[in-house]
Amino acid sequence: MAVNLPDRKLFRTNEEAHEKLEKGLQIACEVVGQTLGPAARNVAIERKFRTPIFVDDGHTAINNLILDDELENLGVTALVDAANKASEYVGDGTSTTILLTKAIYDAGMKQSGGFLLNKTPYRIKKDIQEAKKIVLDKLAERSKPIKTKEEIRSVAFAAYADDEIADVVADMVEKVGENGVLLVEEGWGRETETEIIKGMKFAGKLAHGLFANTAEEGLKLEGTPILVTDFDFVNLNDARPVITEIQAKQVKEKRPEEK
Repeated sequence: MAVNLPDRKLFRTNEEAHEKLEKGLQIACEVVGQTLGPAARNVAIERKFRTPIFVDDGHTAINNLILDDELENLGVTALVDAANKASEYVGDGTSTTILLTKAIYDAGMKQSGGFLLNKTPYRIKKDIQEAKKIVLDKLAERSKPIKTKEEIRSVAFAAYADDEIADVVADMVEKVGENGVLLVEEGWGRETETEIIKGMKFAGKLAHGLFANTAEEGLKLEGTPILVTDFDFVNLNDARPVITEIQAKQVKEKRPEEK
């Protein structure tokens, strides 16, 4: 069944939905699979009115992959979310994450579609969580702590395949410590630059009307609450519960104590 609504949302059910979603997953794995392993190949990415770029990492490739079919592209979007989480929490392994996600999907479909098994989605999700715990325990047993600078350099070289970047990363890890956060970005200059930020740094702007002293363009805030979160606020209503709680607390603190 297919229903076209005024806002162009598409609905698919049963086999057609599965086929479209699986096709999108398969295309994404074929593209990203080219970047996996020591014999990885480059992926060419088209950019309108600009020269194309060639990348050899799955994270960049999957984030630039857009399919014409909206339902097939839904499968790509699901893998993009998995790849971004791997990049955020680990810093590498996005290609492996995408291929593993597709393998888990295939195994889940076999579990739910078979006549003898025919498991519910809830049961399949529970099985995946139990299997995840077993895998994490096995990895913890086989893992080897990285301690020396040379070991750190080897890991960095495996991630970036560049001797200079590997040396820089090893030096920076030694400076910021094992709990520090490193971010490697592509620059436009000829030399590699490093910057150490103590604390937190935010990229943002203030509206001109907020400046109390327009001559010096300065704004001084005292006792201002700061919310740090990884949640994406789409509109003000998403943040309203937090704002209301903060306002109620401030009013309570300013109110004189009743005798």
